[in-house]
Formats: sequence, structure tokens, C-alpha cells
Amino acid sequence: MREDIVATEALSYDFLKSGMYLTATIEEVDPQSKFIVLNVNEFVKGRLYIEHMADLPLKVLPPKLTKVGKQIKVRVFYIDKKSRYLEFTKKETLFKEKTPVYQSYKDA
Repeated sequence: MREDIVATEALSYDFLKSGMYLTATIEEVDPQSKFIVLNVNEFVKGRLYIEHMADLPLKVLPPKLTKVGKQIKVRVFYIDKKSRYLEFTKKETLFKEKTPVYQSYKDA
């Protein structure tokens, strides 16, 4: 196996936990639906919605988050391992190390 794949913490959806910090690559931008698709590696992809790009409400996608191929640091916000659905956040308030991110109300 390639070294970069083996070295990643997110080898598959089963290894992911809410609150993890990851570096992902912007793979696709959807300005109409207002989200970007992020590629963690060949096996793991997720979405970053406009609601989670900043603490303040945004009306359009920020230009710095629309460059396909750019790597950005994100935090895992929600995971559905069965359907392999993953959401990320870049909100400054949720990006702080001490701020917990819970998968469900039961975890809180």
C-alpha cells in the first residue's frame, strides 16, 4: 500500500470520530447547493456546507474555499458510517481544540 494512505488516520469511515481534525483536498464545488466536496483520501469523502464555513452566516461560498485541489484543515462534524456520509466544519468556535463535537445528544 502507498505510504500516504497508510499514514492517514482516516483510512476508512470506521476509523473516523466526531471532533477529529483532518486535512482534506477540495475535489468539487457546488455553488448552487452551497457546499464543497472534500477528499480525505481515495476511500473517504465528505461535504463542507456553507453553514459550517464560518461562524457568521454567509450568502456565497468564500473564494478561498472554491479552489479545486487546495488542501484545507477541517474538523469532522457528523458521520453516518452505514451510508458513508460525512460532514465537516470550519467554524472558528468549533475549531478550537477544547470545544467538543458530539455525534448525537446521547454522547453529550
